[in-house]
Amino acid sequence: MSATNSKQSEGKPDVILAYAANREYSLPLCAAIESVLETGSPERIYRIFVLHEDLPAETVRMLEGLGNERTPVCCLRVGHLVDENAMYAMYYFTREMYFRLLIPSVLPEFDKVLYLDCDTIALTDVGELFDTPLGGAVLGAVADQYEANNLKRLSCVLPRTPARYINSGVLLMDCRQFRQEHLLEQCLAFLRENGSMSCPDQDTVNTVCDGKIRFLEDRWNVFWENTCAKLDAISMLHYSSNKKPWNSLQFPRSEYFWRAAEKTPAFGPLSSFVLENQADVLLNSNVEEVGLRCCRSGSMGMRYILMLVKAYLNFKMFGKTEGAEDLSR
Repeated sequence: MSATNSKQSEGKPDVILAYAANREYSLPLCAAIESVLETGSPERIYRIFVLHEDLPAETVRMLEGLGNERTPVCCLRVGHLVDENAMYAMYYFTREMYFRLLIPSVLPEFDKVLYLDCDTIALTDVGELFDTPLGGAVLGAVADQYEANNLKRLSCVLPRTPARYINSGVLLMDCRQFRQEHLLEQCLAFLRENGSMSCPDQDTVNTVCDGKIRFLEDRWNVFWENTCAKLDAISMLHYSSNKKPWNSLQFPRSEYFWRAAEKTPAFGPLSSFVLENQADVLLNSNVEEVGLRCCRSGSMGMRYILMLVKAYLNFKMFGKTEGAEDLSR
């Protein structure tokens, strides 16, 4: 019996989670982890691993400090495993996007791991997702919101395209099968041979694992742009794309991100960052108008508008909010 199943609570295996983060995403990751803690079952163990290349020691302490006895957080340095010829950065994508492919190798003691992007917020217990049987599939994932466009794009750059296209921001992985079929090696070879993909890690997973994917319920990976999805039908909110709630004041459904973030040490730096990033908006608008626009758009509730007002006053009087620091440090 593997480590995944050896330690159980109330008859259920521990939930094994993995994230991949760099310095820029370490603060938003705090909110993601907090959302898992808030929605998790008190009767179950959630073990969280953060894969990284060069996070500072103080950042590692901050992330691991979010954990507790029921939900331990462990940061693992994996930069030495990066294949320089295959794992290339591009656009706003960094090399950390490939770390999800390393999970079965980095965590050899586990047969099953749930990978989540740092810009996800859990609205229900991820244990339910982790318990989903894969039925022989190597991956469980949700169809990408722009599936048709992605398949058309891939058909222009690859000799063959997958039957369907998933979003790789939420991946339920059968790590044992991934290792047995040497899928990491296949993914790396595919990356070396195909350098023109616009979403390298995601395109690779879709192509290499084609026919080995179980499609999960859409509620487990709902993009922020999908304003048609009712809140009670969302289990995992995904702030995909280069637009994020921490760099825009008027961002749809950002309240759920800030609700989790405010309970973590990342709240001060994050709120300061969004304020400084949008300083021109605040300096050229009445804060009341900004608040009303946020409220009308549904991006923030009244509590968070009041938080914005407080930050705005600090900015006007002192130049920046308390706890401000550069996200890139």
